[in-house]
Amino acid sequence: MIEPHEKTAFESVTWIDRVYTEPDPPEFPATLVEGMHTLSMLDAIQKTAFRIDPPKTYGFNYGFDRVRFTSQVHVGDTLLSKFRIVSVDARGEGYLVTMGCELRVDGADKPALLAEWIVLCLQRSDS
Repeated sequence: MIEPHEKTAFESVTWIDRVYTEPDPPEFPATLVEGMHTLSMLDAIQKTAFRIDPPKTYGFNYGFDRVRFTSQVHVGDTLLSKFRIVSVDARGEGYLVTMGCELRVDGADKPALLAEWIVLCLQRSDS
């Protein structure tokens, strides 16, 4: 669940509060969680959903092929997640793992975020 103070902290550390100095238009709900904030939560949410043998591997964020914000998220909403492995492709000494990611507000008819996220997984040298 996103709390009001988390939205303010995110805006501060990402400088959003410095570059968007004009007041939001009245149509912009005060409790709306911006898409980039929602996207930034994927890493922590994914870590609670599943892990790819963490004692033996580590990963680097390789990027996103597709990100869509398809419905609104508001402060106080409970998010549900789905992650699935779309592909695993050899890359150098490791693997590119593409995950299909979905975040949905509890009770909503459609997802709030859909993304294809790519992580470069490598074997730990100390395993």
